[in-house]
Amino acid sequence: MLGIILVFCGLISSITSFLILKKFLNPNTKTNAVFYSALINLVGGICAIIAYSATSFNLHDFTYLTNPHLLLLLAIDIALWTISVLIYYPALQKTPASEATIFTGIQGIAALVSGVIIQTEIFSFSRLLGCIFVLIALFLVMFKKKQWRLNTPTLLLALAIMIFGIASTFDNAIVSQKTINVFFFEIFNFGLTGIFVLASTKNLPKELFTITKNKRMLIYAWFNGMFNFITFIFIYNAYKLHVTASQSTTILATESIFIVLFAAIFLKERDHVGKKILAAVIVAIGIYLLK
Repeated sequence: MLGIILVFCGLISSITSFLILKKFLNPNTKTNAVFYSALINLVGGICAIIAYSATSFNLHDFTYLTNPHLLLLLAIDIALWTISVLIYYPALQKTPASEATIFTGIQGIAALVSGVIIQTEIFSFSRLLGCIFVLIALFLVMFKKKQWRLNTPTLLLALAIMIFGIASTFDNAIVSQKTINVFFFEIFNFGLTGIFVLASTKNLPKELFTITKNKRMLIYAWFNGMFNFITFIFIYNAYKLHVTASQSTTILATESIFIVLFAAIFLKERDHVGKKILAAVIVAIGIYLLK
């Protein structure tokens, strides 16, 4: 029972993080999305360092960094996360939250396909149905006024989420070896991604100077990064309490439904709400079938 409660807490934390993100990162703000995403990941890295130091610090973990196979997986993983973050946040800034959340189903498809390729996943009829449901949901969201509406931010968002899905496959490949401490791994996953994204920020000196005067950005970035890491903690500990993948996926798949509803209430995204809710329900079913 405690494990299920932790999954629900993870769901609430994830929804909160996304709504905070879209409240601050929207088309009406002049925020540098790349710089802001770097801050979020760096906060996640700091949280990982604190958690690792407080719960499971072990000098032996550093010896895993001498493993060429693990280093290769880690390098590919961080490269994928860095590329996806650089694409995702600027695209998300120009996309309504209630539409962006439907695209999360693409991550499941990409993770499945990449997993089948590297032989960590098995394709099945139910997963094929899951792919179809996700695509139907995307069609509902993107088909407006009897026209198929695609724009550059939408395509980039889809691409970034696909890369997220591939990166998650490498995450699983690393963590499933059960030789590396998960918190230790997340230090690199969040921290190095944040550093590389920060290094890719245009006009970095100007952004660093601006942030000294923009306390609001620091507060939002801190809460975003913290909630991202808290979500990970909740789900990770739920799995340690033997919550099954089907149980957690069923609960987490409802995230899109809640985000569409809350976006209508708090972000005033009320156009085509009925269609978006239907799409969110369909994508939730698709995500469940893709588990």
